[in-house]
Amino acid sequence: MDTRYYIQGNCLDCGCEVWGDGGIDPRKLPSDHKFSGYLLEDSVWEETGLSLGFNLVTPQILCIECAQIRIGRELTLDDFKDMAMNFQSNGVIDYLFPGQNDRREWADEEIRLAFEPGES
Repeated sequence: MDTRYYIQGNCLDCGCEVWGDGGIDPRKLPSDHKFSGYLLEDSVWEETGLSLGFNLVTPQILCIECAQIRIGRELTLDDFKDMAMNFQSNGVIDYLFPGQNDRREWADEEIRLAFEPGES
């Protein structure tokens, strides 16, 4: 059973479910992908007013729209960490910057390898 697709948690501001960083199942995700999991550069995340570390009591999760509201501007491509989860097919970069994702193949392969059983 493939357990890669899951809900990370609810957005602190609007309460919508945000998908975790293990991948996005387009069959389960809202059509506009605004609830994709993502990671911003630390300096950009600090602009939201939330902590950088993981908080078990109140997970520090925002959907894309609420993150943009908190920082008072639209996110740019440079605001996102250079990680496969950001650049995967149907992920946040495809949603926000259609046609600008030149790292999709690399990201999809990285994610595929991460979930492939290891060789013994």
